Amino acid sequence: IENSKGKGMASLKNSLEVLMSSQVPQDFKVLKGASQFTLVKEEINTRTNDKNEFSIFTEVKLAVMGFREKDILAVFESKIKEEFGLRIERIN
Repeated sequence: IENSKGKGMASLKNSLEVLMSSQVPQDFKVLKGASQFTLVKEEINTRTNDKNEFSIFTEVKLAVMGFREKDILAVFESKIKEEFGLRIERIN
């Protein structure tokens, strides 16, 4: 059971991360490690069928922190103008 739980959690986490990355808007950045994978609920039915199989119901949550790079640059630019009175020229 423990082995199956571990494999199931790893599979769920991987699937959610792939799904999440496909749904993040292109102009958003998500830093590596800026996510949290949490087990919400787990129910294990230890009764087995004739093939010695059992079932596990797992509910998980994946929270991700992302930002638009242009928003962060605008905050920095505003702060630099405020603090130093400098004008920023962006180079693309």
